Amino acid sequence: MLDNIKVLPDPHMGKVFKTGVPLHRLGERELSQMADLRRSLMDGPETYHVCTGDLFDRFAVPNHILLAVYESYSVAACSRPDRQFIILRGNHDASRDANRISSFELLALMLRPFKNITVISDKPAVHAGGLGFIPWHPFKDAEEMAGEFITGAKDVASEFGTEIKVIFTHNDIEAFGNKTENLIQTKILSEVTDCIVNGHIHTFIEQEFDRDGVHVILTGSLQPYTHAENPLGVLYQTLTLVEFEAMDPDEYKDLNIRLLLSPGQDLPIDVDCLSLTSKRLVEDEEGEQVDIEEFMNLDLGGLLAKRLKGNPVAAKVLAQFEEMADA
Repeated sequence: MLDNIKVLPDPHMGKVFKTGVPLHRLGERELSQMADLRRSLMDGPETYHVCTGDLFDRFAVPNHILLAVYESYSVAACSRPDRQFIILRGNHDASRDANRISSFELLALMLRPFKNITVISDKPAVHAGGLGFIPWHPFKDAEEMAGEFITGAKDVASEFGTEIKVIFTHNDIEAFGNKTENLIQTKILSEVTDCIVNGHIHTFIEQEFDRDGVHVILTGSLQPYTHAENPLGVLYQTLTLVEFEAMDPDEYKDLNIRLLLSPGQDLPIDVDCLSLTSKRLVEDEEGEQVDIEEFMNLDLGGLLAKRLKGNPVAAKVLAQFEEMADA
């Protein structure tokens, strides 16, 4: 289904890796991200190269990140004139404040002179090769965007006879309480395609399922970015202190290690790895050991999202929280 299409899944450029990172290893993950981005843009024989959204990790990234991404795409576009580069906007690339200009919007303006780069921001689009694209929109829900796509796709099909082989989206795959505004619209889109490639779901491995007669492919992400997103143990591993101490230092040098610490155990010092964090094991009332997050690793955004679950203004509040946290 994805013959001749190279997928760049949720890169999140501009993400900062600091928690638990030794001072002498600061910046390594960011450099590896950029290297992976450039490798994806240049490598492979495919005619189409599609970023599935969340090119940037936040609404506004530092200028050096913006320029590095611009340089990466511009060099690739000039070096690979045979390749069509398509960038889909994701929820991390936009703001719900219409008065603010995002790094994604600036990049779109900067890339405009390149004929083989298409940035898809506000409106769904159909490419001549039969590829459909539905970007994340800050002021329209997924159902409205899918409806707009259907209308446009039927117009294109009647004029050019183009069959929609696959549609690229950036949606949730399950509803969260009453929150359905970003839910993938397989039923609506089944009118024009039987295949959807969806970003947004950050589990590192690619996953597939069928719904409403549509085959859905989840792209994962360019790299795993948390322990929860990485079931295969790539880059991230959770270990007991005993398991960790049994490892050779070379085995964990390029890993993000999370240690499960029992009462009386402490984080080891002078460990050379990408990052070292912990979860504290404590005994509950029944004497069973349970995990609690160390306060230094507390995910305030995650806690806020949990408290606001089902609230109709939650998405707006969370977006503002993320923008303030990243400012």
